Amino acid sequence: MRLLGEFRGRQTLYADQFPEVLTTLRRVAIVQSTESSNRIEGITVAPGRVEALVSKKAKPRDRSEQEVAGYRDVLASVHANHARLHLSPELILDWHRALYRFTDEKGGKWKCYS
Repeated sequence: MRLLGEFRGRQTLYADQFPEVLTTLRRVAIVQSTESSNRIEGITVAPGRVEALVSKKAKPRDRSEQEVAGYRDVLASVHANHARLHLSPELILDWHRALYRFTDEKGGKWKCYS
């Protein structure tokens, strides 16, 4: 428990003294997470485009970029609201809807298999 307290103190120290470093690390982690998670799903985007899409400096040009933009928005929502999120079927459907909001597909509905 003492070690946890020490690490928590160090985290606060770094956040107070080096906020720009933490901001940069967070941005890099979000870009890498977005690229890797989409690649797992078979979605690839040209080098350099992921960072532009994540930072909203570019608009999606094709289906893959549209899916990256949706993922970006869901991930940003998770980061911004993590303390208030409660996992539920409605939240999952909201995320699914947001993932596909830039595409022609309709998200936010469960798939039914018969």
